Amino acid sequence: MSVDFQDFLKEQMKDPEFRREYEALGFESDLARAVTEAREAKGLTRKQLAKMAGVKEKAVEDFEYVNKENTINLFHKLASVLGLRLEIVPA
Repeated sequence: MSVDFQDFLKEQMKDPEFRREYEALGFESDLARAVTEAREAKGLTRKQLAKMAGVKEKAVEDFEYVNKENTINLFHKLASVLGLRLEIVPA
């Protein structure tokens, strides 16, 4: 059974410690959320995305959960498969 990322996040955000840590990640969380939502919108599993991007499934999982330092290189691989483009705009 698959769990929608937004439902999962909403549930996790009820925990004050999780919320504090998640919000502290800022940019990394935004990248992870964009990749996760795009993957889910395309109906892909992490395993499928990893294979298409030429990386290990664990790397995709770590990226989505912001468990490890994420690299722009990994984001680029995942984003290119999902049709995402990073855009930097003035605040």
